[in-house]
Amino acid sequence: SIFRLIFILKNIKPDIIFSTLNHMNQAVVIAQYFAHQIRRKIILRENTSTLNTFYNKSIMRSILAYSQKLTYKNKNVNYIICQSSSMANHLVVNHNIDNKHIKIIHNPIDHARITLEAKKDKIYPCSTNKIKLISVGRLEYVKGFDLLINIIHKLNDTKYHLLIIGDGFQKENLKLQVDRLKLNNSVSFLGFQDNPFSYMSQSDLMLVGSRYDSFPNTVLESL
Repeated sequence: SIFRLIFILKNIKPDIIFSTLNHMNQAVVIAQYFAHQIRRKIILRENTSTLNTFYNKSIMRSILAYSQKLTYKNKNVNYIICQSSSMANHLVVNHNIDNKHIKIIHNPIDHARITLEAKKDKIYPCSTNKIKLISVGRLEYVKGFDLLINIIHKLNDTKYHLLIIGDGFQKENLKLQVDRLKLNNSVSFLGFQDNPFSYMSQSDLMLVGSRYDSFPNTVLESL
């Protein structure tokens, strides 16, 4: 809670406050004021696409977009870290954020580890004569796995198989969707995997169904 955050800031008196979650960014700006930490350096990291809140016209999204704008324009915020140039450009153009306060730092990829893990043998859960599609990520609405399942249904071709790796709140709903569309032979769920890279390397095509995403790491990891 904000009250707990105020208490922590008052006690530890940090030199730098660094926040990496959108809702926490707003909480930090509020808390640092009431904790009388306004002279501390504040660095905020935007971890998702700001376009979603800006262009979504629902009342709640409009409120969130306005709140987000006030947060980033706060005079006590020293820097905003963006994951891509398009995200940075959106903050400048639509939120009127001074470009000098924005730094672009791309998400890091451990290429050596991914290459090593990709070479490890994993049994792929479908026939070798099928076109193997794969998608990896949190099973949440924003990631759009339901959209991918609908695409498999519309293809109406048994030569395609979609492997979904990941876990999340939408898992049971997605499985029910597969049952309803009679796609049990065309869609498989593997749950969370410590090493998804082996499955990626054996697949023919990587799919990303995200409704919005600032910087899809899985795309880079699959290259």
